[in-house]
Amino acid sequence: MHPVNLILNRLIRSCVLAGLLLALASSMARARLIEKKVILAPVFTIDKIHRSMMGPSAMQEFSLTTTDEPELLWMVSFRAEMVNADGTELLPQEYMCHSNLDIDIAAYRQLMEWEKVASPRLFTLSQGQFEVKFPAGFGIPLVSWQPLTLNSQVLNVNEPEINQRVRHRITIEFVRDRNLTEPMTPLFMSAAQAMVLVEGDGGYWGIDDANPAKHGEACAIGTSASQAGNTDQFGQQFSAHWVVPPGEHVYHSLATNWLSLPFDTTAHYVAVHLHPFDEYIELVDLTEGRTVFRSEATNRSTGIGLEEVEFFANADGIPLWQDHEYQVKTLYNNPTAVVQDSMAVMYFYLKDQEFQKPTREQMLTRLNEDPALRYQKWSRGPVAETAVIGSGDPEDVNSNGGVSR
Repeated sequence: MHPVNLILNRLIRSCVLAGLLLALASSMARARLIEKKVILAPVFTIDKIHRSMMGPSAMQEFSLTTTDEPELLWMVSFRAEMVNADGTELLPQEYMCHSNLDIDIAAYRQLMEWEKVASPRLFTLSQGQFEVKFPAGFGIPLVSWQPLTLNSQVLNVNEPEINQRVRHRITIEFVRDRNLTEPMTPLFMSAAQAMVLVEGDGGYWGIDDANPAKHGEACAIGTSASQAGNTDQFGQQFSAHWVVPPGEHVYHSLATNWLSLPFDTTAHYVAVHLHPFDEYIELVDLTEGRTVFRSEATNRSTGIGLEEVEFFANADGIPLWQDHEYQVKTLYNNPTAVVQDSMAVMYFYLKDQEFQKPTREQMLTRLNEDPALRYQKWSRGPVAETAVIGSGDPEDVNSNGGVSR
């Protein structure tokens, strides 16, 4: 090799190595800044079959920190595990129906001075996926005093003879903005869900006069699996928790109005919530005729349940366009002789193009301008936190949903 080429090759290798070392150093520095909040849900007693959305559940309210003054935090991961009553031993994840984390979205919009309207749901974990971990440098911003609401529910579809005490162990990882050496990329969540038409003629959520060439296939006519439902402005009644008859069924739902994209953006994480017997869920860009993301589901080889569902995590992201039409498509294959219940939701964590990082003074001013925002648990008073590790004896929630000591 010519000496000049040899020198160039060495320089290139040195530059690549230097870049890798810098990226590693940056990643390690961020990891050192991560703090954890661990919460134990109440103890649930499972002593019979509990179908999806029918088991004992509980809600808890807490905040990530109790600082003297409000500060900006970034949530970077959310994990849920099933454990025994004292929270020390891992149990099968099949006992978890879901772990949902919500925020008061009206208060959040005021504090962040949002123009857009978004979902109060921050995270949902369920069978097949028990952790959301954003790419390095990405996170959901929130003010430290903001209360979060955790909803935990158990599930048991395989063991009719059982007497098991379980609880959810939740771990939230976050970083403090004041400790950062590099800026974070802000995310917000927007969901797209499959539904069936329970009552009405159209089958397109939020559209009275749909064009199938533009809006795709209509929702299938179906039966709700619970009393809860969704009615659009035209009086059409839909259900996002529906009954799947025996056999294979494909469901389509126009998702444009559910996503309600406020601007062109990119998705950097996609999580999904499915029930057993689902085989895949995908978001289709009807305008371009392409699949945005498809998540394959792996069902258990024995019994009922999901082993794994695919997720998406990438710093480059997937583009989503405000003026495009989107559709959710999912396949359920019910091999049993009886009906099964179903849900199919995709959670898109999108780059927030309108985010402006609030200063300490702005946070204090916005809290003081509107007395309604000064919720008592946002002050330095005690936070209503049920069964945090080390907090003492937990309450028990029995199979009928009641609390026992």
